[in-house]
Amino acid sequence: MENKLRDLESLPDLFSDTGNGIDFVHSTSSESSDDSFIQTLGTQERDQNPKKARKIVANPMKWKCNAMKIAHQTGKSYINKRGKMCQKEE
Repeated sequence: MENKLRDLESLPDLFSDTGNGIDFVHSTSSESSDDSFIQTLGTQERDQNPKKARKIVANPMKWKCNAMKIAHQTGKSYINKRGKMCQKEE
């Protein structure tokens, strides 16, 4: 049993998990150029961050409570919080 574990430990890792996928790790010296190419592709994929979306900017003039407040202050008709129609002041 211990011999089998030692044999498994002595084997080189053929795959490594980088989070984005599985990259092939060095297995022989003749494939070292291919391996380095694959590793650079993996690092380029990680370096490319998606563009951040624009954040929503608050527009208080469109808020219902502020529209009601402005209408009330200017004397225009508006619908209050309870849903009643308030007539404009004459």
